[in-house]
Amino acid sequence: MGIIGVLRLLGAVTLLMCSVFSAGVAGQAGKTMDLGTVLAGEKNLTTFYDLIRKFPELLLQLPNLNGVTIVAPTNEAFERIPLTSLNAVWKADDASVAVPILQYHIVMGQFAADAMVPGTPVFSPTLLSDPRWTNLTSGGQLVRADKQPDGFVALTTGSGSRSSLVPFSKDGRRDLRFTGGIVQAVDNLLIPPTALNETLTAYSDLSFLGALYAAGLYDEFAQCGASGNCTIFAPSVRAFRAVNSTLSSLSRDDLKKVLRYHMIPGQVLTSNLLTNGTILQSAASDTAERQLRVRRAGNYLYLNSAQVVQQDLLFANGVAHLLDNVLNPFLDPTAAAAQTPNPALGTQPPVFSTGSADAAYATVTDANAINSLPQPFTTALPCTVSCPEPTVTDLAASSGRTTHSTKSTSSSKGPTAGARCTGLAQPAVAAALALGVGVGGYMV
Repeated sequence: MGIIGVLRLLGAVTLLMCSVFSAGVAGQAGKTMDLGTVLAGEKNLTTFYDLIRKFPELLLQLPNLNGVTIVAPTNEAFERIPLTSLNAVWKADDASVAVPILQYHIVMGQFAADAMVPGTPVFSPTLLSDPRWTNLTSGGQLVRADKQPDGFVALTTGSGSRSSLVPFSKDGRRDLRFTGGIVQAVDNLLIPPTALNETLTAYSDLSFLGALYAAGLYDEFAQCGASGNCTIFAPSVRAFRAVNSTLSSLSRDDLKKVLRYHMIPGQVLTSNLLTNGTILQSAASDTAERQLRVRRAGNYLYLNSAQVVQQDLLFANGVAHLLDNVLNPFLDPTAAAAQTPNPALGTQPPVFSTGSADAAYATVTDANAINSLPQPFTTALPCTVSCPEPTVTDLAASSGRTTHSTKSTSSSKGPTAGARCTGLAQPAVAAALALGVGVGGYMV
């Protein structure tokens, strides 16, 4: 038997002994229990507990200094997988799939629900750092947690999917402490953030996505340029409608300049990091104005004079925020600096010139009528349904260049280097060892 076989055998023996060890600890009044004891004592977490024991290599990744918060899906959460986007890839017996998803449920640091402040979001890195699932270079992929005044805690993850902390059955607590941190129960599995195109589609921000394709910038934005990580301020469909006549008449080079003014390379700036008065350097390099100014007025957040209407869209390479206006990099820097939002207005006025059709769209208030209005730049989106078969001429014309589409990004061939093309990873690197060892209180 080789060394790997010996180690695996030792791991199996360790796992077998865990139940005995846990029972002994449980009987010691006043002692903080180990992870195995805590999980074994919750009947609604048996599926998660079984997975942790099946893939004990996860324990070797847990930090020893500041501890962790383990967000454990309930048994019912696993039963609901067929109703989620995880259904297409979830394989409980495949370490290359199950381990990364479980890593996304282990938050670095201890974040007790009872200690959260209502109205103040918490952004926490997780153990998920596998490049097949996330491209964040500064740490593990993020999870956002929000607490409401009534104590309800929601977690927001990929494509805006939401999960809620649920109280434990015995005493109604939401935080169970063990010697290495905190265990919390959640009613749905956390879904890792997806590629940029899938994220924008999930939030129905198709005009900005179409503009990226029209300008030939999708890859640059999806990969966040050379930095690999970025913050994107994406104007909404309504924002594009308000200035469509101007934007649609721009040259491709000028459209690129406008769009690059909406990206901050090298920084993942969640909403809590956008403080009043901050000056941000955009990716625009050849325009009159390159800087963006963060402004806050009460609960309102602005970039220049555009209001952020949807915060913190987590995606594989960073974070995006939706704006109610398209930012204008062609303004003189002095004029740009003088732009100030009016918090009394529900929507800030455009900073580009508008045409009569644009103004007419702005007056439409009926929801059904708004949905029937044209969405600028969406004709540039790649075909995803009932696409025509390419001819020999089409194939010859496309030789030497790479095409990208929402359809092709879900290919099982996996992502290209630098940018993950699917929201859920294809075959990942299998764990080297499966050791059932206890690491500083993480014994299972």
